[in-house]
Amino acid sequence: MNISQIKTSILSIIFLCLLGSCRKDTLLSETYRELNDTAHLVDLALLKDVPQFLDTLEKYPQFQLTGVMEDEYMTAMYCNVFYKGLKLFNGHYEIFKHKRDGSIFCIDTIIDTINIDIKPILTYKQAINTAKNALEFSDNFLYYRLGIYLEGRNSFNNLIQARLAWKVQNEGGTPFVIIDAMNGSVITKDDGFRY
Repeated sequence: MNISQIKTSILSIIFLCLLGSCRKDTLLSETYRELNDTAHLVDLALLKDVPQFLDTLEKYPQFQLTGVMEDEYMTAMYCNVFYKGLKLFNGHYEIFKHKRDGSIFCIDTIIDTINIDIKPILTYKQAINTAKNALEFSDNFLYYRLGIYLEGRNSFNNLIQARLAWKVQNEGGTPFVIIDAMNGSVITKDDGFRY
C-alpha cells in the first residue's frame, strides 16, 4: 500500500465517522417523552397550617398541587385539574385563604362530565409532526401529553365544550402547540416570547 492509498483510506474512515456522528444527531432530534404525571408537584407539608386546603385535595383527587404561596396577607394553593386521567390544558383550581379574617375564596374548574370521546384518532407522532410544522422548537427533546382543551360552556344548557387534544412542548412548557386529537388542526400555540 502506498502513501496515496493510505491517505485515501484515512480520509474515507474520517468521512464515515463524520457521517455516523451526523446520524446520531438526527436520532437526538427525534427524541420524545410522554408526560403522564398526576402526582402532586409540591410537598403537602407546606399546607399543614391550612387544613381546608388539605381537605380540598382529599375531596378532589383529580387535583394536582403545583404551587403554594404564602405572604403576610394570605395563603394560596394552585392546582392542575384532570378529568378521567387527562389533564385539562387550560383548566386550573386556585384557592386563597385570608389570614386576617380566615375567609376563603377560589377560582375553579371543577368538572363532573365532559361529553367527548377520549380515544384519539391522531397518534402522538402525527401530533408532533403537526406541532413541528406549526412552530419552531428550541430544543431537540420534545414532550407530549394527551389531554383536554376547554372551549367554554354552552349558555343554553351549561354543558362544557371541550376537545381531546395533544400538547407538544419543550421541557420548560414553552414553546408549545395544542393539536386537536381527532382532526389534527392546531387549536393554539405559544412560542414563549413575551413582547
